[in-house]
Amino acid sequence: MAKRSYQARNAEEAAAEGMEAARRAVSNGPQQAAALFEAGDANLAAALRAGEAMVKGMTALQQEIADYTNAELKQGLSASDSLRNCRHPVELFNLQCDLARQATQRFFDEAGKLMSMAARIGDECWQPFEDRTRETLDRIAGR
Repeated sequence: MAKRSYQARNAEEAAAEGMEAARRAVSNGPQQAAALFEAGDANLAAALRAGEAMVKGMTALQQEIADYTNAELKQGLSASDSLRNCRHPVELFNLQCDLARQATQRFFDEAGKLMSMAARIGDECWQPFEDRTRETLDRIAGR
């Protein structure tokens, strides 16, 4: 009788272990399937809450950008009237410098505001997943 190779013995043992694991899974199947569906429902609910937070946040972000754009357009029209009323090139230059400085400051203020909003939106979108992960870890730990 020929000797079996080390690899053949390992393959046979691995196949036997796999079959045993499959038998256990089938015998526990209904409970595991119920737990899987329950987890799936909770995961789907977390994804829906995250989606709602994203839509709400992006709507607020879009509104903020529209408000800023509208205010800047009004400011630009007002600035053109002021520039038109200048009587001397030095006055015109000084006014242009002031307007540019003010516009730059408004831009940086708005950029900071938008970045803060984006960070808050990100936090709100991740929160349902963090909550779900915490629930799962607590369940695994038996708490």
